[in-house]
Amino acid sequence: WTNIDNAGNYQITNVWTVKDSVPQGGCNNGPQTAKSDGSFGIMVWGLDTYASYAYPAGGNMAPINSVVVSPAPH
Repeated sequence: WTNIDNAGNYQITNVWTVKDSVPQGGCNNGPQTAKSDGSFGIMVWGLDTYASYAYPAGGNMAPINSVVVSPAPH
């Protein structure tokens, strides 16, 4: 776990379930579960040679700041 704010209120970590088609640490493709005594959110990432995707998972997704990214000018 790595703090992403100076107060240590927010942390991030990465967990590989499969890397280079090899299951990692007893994990494999398919349903996964996570639990904690505290609130947390999950972002699922998938990477391949010519594709990638990401989506929020779990039920505690919430903004942590008020940053708004404006669309690129045309």
